[in-house]
Amino acid sequence: ADDNHHDVKCPHTQPDVHPTVNRIVQCTKRPDEPIHIGMALSSFHKLDWMDVIFDSFEKMHNSSTFSEPILRTSLPSSAKILQHRIAFAVEIADIENFYDLKARFCANGSNMLEGIDFKCSYASTASIMSLLMILS
Repeated sequence: ADDNHHDVKCPHTQPDVHPTVNRIVQCTKRPDEPIHIGMALSSFHKLDWMDVIFDSFEKMHNSSTFSEPILRTSLPSSAKILQHRIAFAVEIADIENFYDLKARFCANGSNMLEGIDFKCSYASTASIMSLLMILS
């Protein structure tokens, strides 16, 4: 493995894509926040959760974050397939008895190794000085 892989520059060339998709629902009690997709699909708001999930898939596809489905048999045997999960959230909307259902797709890259599975990573962050300058 290349010992200098830490020196690789990672230009941020892709536009920022916010992967969260939401749907506003009206109900007298705050909906339960699903822990997994099975819970979402067995809830009273099943159809709303399904819409949020499919809208999120479409958003990721349109932004070129996701591709068309690929058959596992068409991949080399050495290819690693990242597991994914859907993170669900329920937030209180600005109007009483309205709730914002959100779904976000996340790749589980916890078992990836730098230099083998990827060469660099990038996460934009703001320094405290930048935040203070913006707020002033």
